[in-house]
Amino acid sequence: MKTRKKINSNTFLFIITIALFIVMYAAGMIIFADKGFAKPQMFMNLLINNAGLIVISCGMTIVMITGGIDISVGSVTALVCMVSAYSMEKMGYSAYVAIIVSLAIGLLFGLLQGYLVAYLDIQPFIVTLAGMF
Repeated sequence: MKTRKKINSNTFLFIITIALFIVMYAAGMIIFADKGFAKPQMFMNLLINNAGLIVISCGMTIVMITGGIDISVGSVTALVCMVSAYSMEKMGYSAYVAIIVSLAIGLLFGLLQGYLVAYLDIQPFIVTLAGMF
């Protein structure tokens, strides 16, 4: 005899999230049907246009699952994007060089904040709050 598995709170929240996404997408298909919202390419465009946010949210999910906190993600992302844009527009760097510079800045911020949290035992909230500024 099979035993039924109970739904825990995480599974329940995941089911609600998927259901809300389906309901909202269906509502968009009904409301904006004349603008091509029901086409499969529109669904793919949602993923393509938000790829950066999806990557950041995956990283933040891992941080939250492990019980950590990082409130400097938005500020560091903005800094990296602006350095990338400035280096291409004003300094004349190629996109490849700008990406390498941006990745280096993000890596340095991450290493510095990780060092402060892991080795100097400063609270992650305080370190990332300082990193936000």
